[in-house]
Amino acid sequence: MVKALLLVLPLAGCATAESALARPADVSHLIFLDGCEPDGCTMYPGDDDARYGTSSLVSRPTYLEPFTLGPDRWQELVDCVTRIYSAFDVRVTTEDPGDEPHFSLIVGGSASALGLGTYAGGAAPVVCPTTVRDNGVAFVFTGARPGPAQLCWAAVQELGHVFGLDHEMDVEDPMAWIGEANLKVAFVDRDVSCGEYQPRPCTCNGYTQNSHRLLTQVLGPARIFR
Repeated sequence: MVKALLLVLPLAGCATAESALARPADVSHLIFLDGCEPDGCTMYPGDDDARYGTSSLVSRPTYLEPFTLGPDRWQELVDCVTRIYSAFDVRVTTEDPGDEPHFSLIVGGSASALGLGTYAGGAAPVVCPTTVRDNGVAFVFTGARPGPAQLCWAAVQELGHVFGLDHEMDVEDPMAWIGEANLKVAFVDRDVSCGEYQPRPCTCNGYTQNSHRLLTQVLGPARIFR
């Protein structure tokens, strides 16, 4: 299962986060998959900023080992993440965008580097759909050598968190903790209860989430011609 550092905050109201988004958010449409090769990554404490290697999830300079599962596994991950996010107006790159605004997924190291238990497949900060901002940073850990489907599930879910998504109860959706990894091939366009193993109020607003619709409203739908 994929577990993220997603804190459950008090319920903020009755309206859904989706209803507050009238149009795609004014944010970057670039995802950087960073395997920290060849020498690993060091993240520094601070506000999340993918451009400068700072993260709200670390309290001191934190080293993460590079991705070590091999080039075939790396390409498999890139292809999987790209395919699932191809439904939205976003581009996935493995080239460091430098100072250009982007979202970053650090892929490597182990959960213990961030003070998490070995159960954790990844980690991401709490973000609501209405407060998504550029340069968010999330993590997926490879120290436990997850399988291809598990790794892609973790990557897609942690990126989902930086785009404002909560965990949900649909076993076919990448934002669920429950269900088989190989079933999670797309964000599902239906209203589903938030939660991990049992339904709960959504972290930001309301009681249900439609991950596909929320991502469409945050990022915009896929463009046929770029």
